Amino acid sequence: MTATFKKEDNSTYTSNVTDSVSWSPSPLTRNTTSVTGSYTFGDVTKSITITGLTVSSLDSIKISGNPNKAIYDVGDTFVPSGISVYAKYGLEEVDVTSSATWSSTPLVKGQTSVSVSYGNKQATYYGILVKEKAETSNRIQFKSYSGSSELSANTIQSDLVSGSNIATISSASKIFQGDGGIRFASGSYTGTLTIGLKSNTQVTKLVLNAKKYSNDSPSVTVSINGTSAGTFNPTNSNYTDYEVTINKSATSITISAAKNNRFHLKYIDVYSGSGSSTSSLTEWGVNYLHIGDSSFDGQGTGLCKSNDLYKYAKVALLNIESSESGSISTLKTDSKYSSEYNRYVAWANACEDLTPFDNDFSFVNNAFSINTFNNDNSTLMIIVIAISITSALAISLILIKKRKHQ
Repeated sequence: MTATFKKEDNSTYTSNVTDSVSWSPSPLTRNTTSVTGSYTFGDVTKSITITGLTVSSLDSIKISGNPNKAIYDVGDTFVPSGISVYAKYGLEEVDVTSSATWSSTPLVKGQTSVSVSYGNKQATYYGILVKEKAETSNRIQFKSYSGSSELSANTIQSDLVSGSNIATISSASKIFQGDGGIRFASGSYTGTLTIGLKSNTQVTKLVLNAKKYSNDSPSVTVSINGTSAGTFNPTNSNYTDYEVTINKSATSITISAAKNNRFHLKYIDVYSGSGSSTSSLTEWGVNYLHIGDSSFDGQGTGLCKSNDLYKYAKVALLNIESSESGSISTLKTDSKYSSEYNRYVAWANACEDLTPFDNDFSFVNNAFSINTFNNDNSTLMIIVIAISITSALAISLILIKKRKHQ
C-alpha cells in the first residue's frame, strides 16, 4: 500500500507504507464485510475502506500421514515428523503443519494417542506405541584393595574397575581400603560415599554386592538425590547381592553406614527400566488380540483392521517379558496358541504388514490412517484474510502535508 505526498511546489511523490497501516476491525469477526486502513503522517491521518470481504471460519483441523517414529519409551516426547496438519476453512484446506502445536507432555505407559492443536481446534493422532524401557543395568565396581588406608573420592574414582562412564565419586568420608572392595565406617565414625550419575536416570533398583565386617551387624542406608530410599543389612561374611528397590529418577546415590556398622562393598549394579508390561503370550492374547471377545467377529478373521491398534499389539509381542523362552517361536509352533497365532497373522495381513514377527514398522507409512477431520463444536476461530494489492488495483492514501525543501 502506498501513500502520496505533495511537496511545496505541488509536485508529488509516493512511498510504501504497508507496514504502518492500522486496520479496523481487528481481529475480524465472522460477519465482517469491510475493513478500514488508516495511516498517519505528522498530524495528518488518511483512511481507506475495502469492502466485499468474506471472512471464513476455522471449521476443523485434519491430520494426514503417519509419524516417522511410532514406538516410544515411557518418558519420551512425541516427534511429529512425517505428519502434516491441515486447517479446513469451508471448502478450503490450508497446510498449517509449521504452526500447529503438538502435546509436549512426556508419554506414559500404555498411551496410544497424542493431540495437536491449531487455533481453537484439536485433533488426535491414534497409533503411537509407548512401552516401558527394557531393563538394563550398569555396574560400578570398586578396586580390590589389600590395605586399610582411608580413601579419598578422587582415589576411589581413579581406581574404579568399571562404571566411570556413568558415575563420578562425588564425596567420600571414612571410606577405607577393604577386603575385595571398599570398607565403610570405623569403630568411631560414620562412613558415607556419594556417587553422582552422569545423566538423570530412572533407577528401578540397586543391587549391592557386600559382606559384613568382622562381627559387626551393619544396617546400611541408601539415599537417592539426598533422600533416604531404603536400607539393607549385609549379614553374611561372604560377598552377597542385596537388592534395594528405588523406582525414582536419580542424579546421585549416597550409601551410609554408622560407626560399628562396618561392611565391605565390591560393586553396585544400577538398574533402569522394567521391561514389557506383558508377561506371557496368554496375557498378550487377552490384552491385545481380545481373545474371547465376540465383538471381534470371530477368531482369526482379521476384521478388526485398525493398523494403529495392530501396531500396539505388535510392539507388545516383540517386548514380552516372560518365562516362556522364545515367545515368538512358541506362538508359531505351539498349538496351545493357535487362536492367538491365527488372529495375529490375519490382522497383520489386513494391515499389510509383511513382517509381523520382525522389529519392522515400515508398513505404517503405507497403510491407511484413521485420523480424519475433527469436527467439534468449540468456539470458531476467525482467520485474518490477507489483502493482496496488485498493480491492477493500486490503492493509495493521499496525504496533503507540505514538506520543506532540503
